[in-house]
Amino acid sequence: MRRSDYPLIAWFVAAGSGAALLDVGQVSLATGGEPILRLAAMVVTLYLAMGLLAGLLLVPVCRRRWDGSARVAAGLLAGAVLGAGLLFGVVYVNIVHLPSITEPITLAANLALLLGAVACWLLARRSSVLARVAVTGPAAIAVTVLLLIASFVVASGDDPGSTAAVEAADSDLPDVFVIVIDTLRHDRSGAAAVNKSSVATPVLADLAARGLTFNRAYAQASWTKPSVASLFTSLYPATHRANLRRDRLDASLPTLPSLLAERGYNTAVFSANPWISPAFGFERGVRHFYESESETFARLVMMLRLLKMTDRVLPGKPLAAGLRTMEHAYGLATERRSNCERDSAVADEFDRWLGSADEGPVFAYLHLMSPHLPYLPPGVEHDFPADEQVALLLETEALPADRLALLLELYDGTVAHGDRVLGRLLASIRSAGREEGAMIIVTADHGEEFHEHGRWGHGKSLYDEVARVPLLLVAPGVAPATVNNDAAMLADVLPTVAAAAGIASDPRWQGRDLRVVGHAGQVDGDRAAYAELLREGGFATYMLYRDGRKYLESSSGLGEETVVEFYDLRSDAGESRNLGVSGSVGVDAAEAWSAELAELRRLANSERVAGDKTDIDPASVERLKALGYMN
Repeated sequence: MRRSDYPLIAWFVAAGSGAALLDVGQVSLATGGEPILRLAAMVVTLYLAMGLLAGLLLVPVCRRRWDGSARVAAGLLAGAVLGAGLLFGVVYVNIVHLPSITEPITLAANLALLLGAVACWLLARRSSVLARVAVTGPAAIAVTVLLLIASFVVASGDDPGSTAAVEAADSDLPDVFVIVIDTLRHDRSGAAAVNKSSVATPVLADLAARGLTFNRAYAQASWTKPSVASLFTSLYPATHRANLRRDRLDASLPTLPSLLAERGYNTAVFSANPWISPAFGFERGVRHFYESESETFARLVMMLRLLKMTDRVLPGKPLAAGLRTMEHAYGLATERRSNCERDSAVADEFDRWLGSADEGPVFAYLHLMSPHLPYLPPGVEHDFPADEQVALLLETEALPADRLALLLELYDGTVAHGDRVLGRLLASIRSAGREEGAMIIVTADHGEEFHEHGRWGHGKSLYDEVARVPLLLVAPGVAPATVNNDAAMLADVLPTVAAAAGIASDPRWQGRDLRVVGHAGQVDGDRAAYAELLREGGFATYMLYRDGRKYLESSSGLGEETVVEFYDLRSDAGESRNLGVSGSVGVDAAEAWSAELAELRRLANSERVAGDKTDIDPASVERLKALGYMN
């Protein structure tokens, strides 16, 4: 290393310092002055390291003679701060405000920025002080290289499987908001007058008064990943194959966000559940993806965002591991937030995003987690700790009456909190001026078992306590305060939204437009709802619901005997009398139900996709363990 190289290296270090200060400044403004000192220390360290590394790598390329005078040093510092500001602006505009690098507006904007940089460089050469900086070329090299990196990152964040051109947005397209409240049981949601729930959910009740409530809605599975995958694709679990822990939603499948993005929608996903993340394929077509479980206010830092986006394509995710080490070293590793706290963060982020969204139609999928185990309603003191609640998932014994009552009280408290967060989301939609003419769908991905059939939690059966979910639809043309008793499914959400957005129906879809299902005289009461639960080890349960009756076939593993259950929910809402065992259903009727279920299984498997797998990183494993998923 030559002594004459030191000023050049100092230039890069100064550029890193300037970028760090600008980055921390914009985070401080964006968070309303949120405490930021430790974050600032970490970010400055990170930028200084990046600047020093860039200097060491590029100095041999652009080595020049320097006289080391104070005048040149002052010019270097001024140029560094200016260059850092321009550099930060280019990266920030590309990632936050501009669409894909392949879009004409993005290409034009970057061309203008490049021409502006060239003009500034030429003007700098006219100054005797700045000429020494300009002729060395590091500023031009750094801006060009990082602009290319930013463009690559932005482009790689798009849907890699889609080559279809994005249509221009129609000004008449409705805004669409799909809100899923995780683990919300139908019979404790208080969403419809037919429910005798004691849970206070005034927001859900008000929404039911404004729109259409489906009293017999069923999820296509009883745990999050396959259930939401069916909502996103209108396909049964055996078809989309996102059923096991390592399964990833197949990239060949059109999804609700990707179809709306092609239609010109500004799309976003706000998730408080680790399963609903880019890691499992739910990011395609999504311009803004927020995960409250793994993100804090530090996610606003541009450098951290760039590193995390780059890390997605690296084996083992080494950058994420390094960032976690730095967060611990600087005291930024926060305690894991409760489900209710993460939902509040989702509401905050949604409000920020919607308030700054461009003109034109928007689509947002919001996944809340308040009622998910462990049930920790804010401000409630109790003696049922989270680890003891999670341990119930491995139990088969019933709880003493007083402990069960406490557990249900805690669950109801989290349901009430989810209702309040829903109210915040609706208030954000209203304050953004997007309520009128919008389509709003509120539902759940599954319910929860409280030992009604000898189990705790969910993902273990398809009884009504886990398979039946609330489903509310508010949209133009939908009659208010209407309750429909026809069978509905989460697979119906995509066809419903697609029809409202002017997207042609796909013959592969296994759901249908809810506005047709809910229209009197359009569909008879004989429509069936179908669900599947496919787990590791060959465990499988299949469900068929029709006109108040329900048929189940279950096997605990490959080669195990199939158990048949049949319930008449009109007289046995708790599914306590298996008519299949007593023979009350009749031989002919039993054969007809079995044949229909077999045909639905055949159709689901005949269209199945290849499927995809992914590794679950250690941090995600820990988060999922805390929710009881990895037991």
